[in-house]
Amino acid sequence: MNAKQRQQADPEDSSRRNTGMRTRGRAARVVEGVLRATGEELCRVGYAAMRIEDVAARSGVNKTTIYRRWPSKVDLVSAAIQQFKDHTTFIDTGSVRQDLRESLVTLLDLNKDRKWQGIIQMISSHTDPEVNALSDKLRDEQHAKRVAMIERGIARGELPAATDPSLVADMVIGAVVRRLLYFREAIDESYVDAVLDIVLTGANALKPPRGSRTQSVALKKKPRARTK
Repeated sequence: MNAKQRQQADPEDSSRRNTGMRTRGRAARVVEGVLRATGEELCRVGYAAMRIEDVAARSGVNKTTIYRRWPSKVDLVSAAIQQFKDHTTFIDTGSVRQDLRESLVTLLDLNKDRKWQGIIQMISSHTDPEVNALSDKLRDEQHAKRVAMIERGIARGELPAATDPSLVADMVIGAVVRRLLYFREAIDESYVDAVLDIVLTGANALKPPRGSRTQSVALKKKPRARTK
């Protein structure tokens, strides 16, 4: 049976399929509107005080529409977190400094939008047991991405082999988050550059630990002093 015959046999079924195709764009706009409202409410009142009624009012949709797609507040916030993750893309420029810089500048740019600002504030704090697991998972994933950037830099010889990737990642993001979220200070790319200058210069000044293979190789290559 071809498409025309199926339509004639069951016009109601065909209408349902076509209607679904027509409303797909509207459904996507509803999802985007609700998730934006979720982020903005998180920014305004935080997770504990956020209410589905307020998200519905802000997004302009019925509360029951939200509950049909997201049965609980945790489900709704989980969807907003997933959308945030989708905006933090994989970065590999071939330079550890540029990788870290793009990662931090992306965070600054996202924080300018109240939708993402609410998500960033939530994952940077431990305010509610319901959402702590979600926040911890996302925070760990972002940390792992920065650690991988530093490990690639070590493999390329941009940083000493003795560098602690996790420590460097903590120092870089800690300085930015402290100013941005805890003190609510406006920072720009020049601050990011200053942080990277200090942290990476310090990492490059590291000396290999005594007895390490790196130090042994260096000692072997050291030229002998000339005797008179």
